Amino acid sequence: MCFEIEDSHQIQEWDRACTFVATVKNLGCDVALDGFGLGTHSFQLLKKLHVDYLKISEGFVSEVTHNSVDYEVVLGLSRIAKALKIRTIAGGVGSLATRDILRGMGIDFAQGYLLEPPPALSTVPTMN
Repeated sequence: MCFEIEDSHQIQEWDRACTFVATVKNLGCDVALDGFGLGTHSFQLLKKLHVDYLKISEGFVSEVTHNSVDYEVVLGLSRIAKALKIRTIAGGVGSLATRDILRGMGIDFAQGYLLEPPPALSTVPTMN
């Protein structure tokens, strides 16, 4: 099981967030920092929360094939994550070209419409 912590909103209570991450990791769960790069304190979160996955924001990923700045941002985030021994997930992968570029950057996982569109809520099984 993997819990996601949204990075697009600054975490106001660091101590509680760090305690949560430590607790769920002790229970054998993973933690992903979602939407990385959108918040103003992204790197502080990355260093302090000791997450297992870094989900790179779709806003950067979707443009890597034709925007050199987004390409460099994603590449830099991939390198930083590797240095911290954090696995990477690219959000918003919508084309084979994007997938290929991300693979070349060393991104570990991809999410997006290229792989599978999200299912209708009515088709998702209940937990009963």
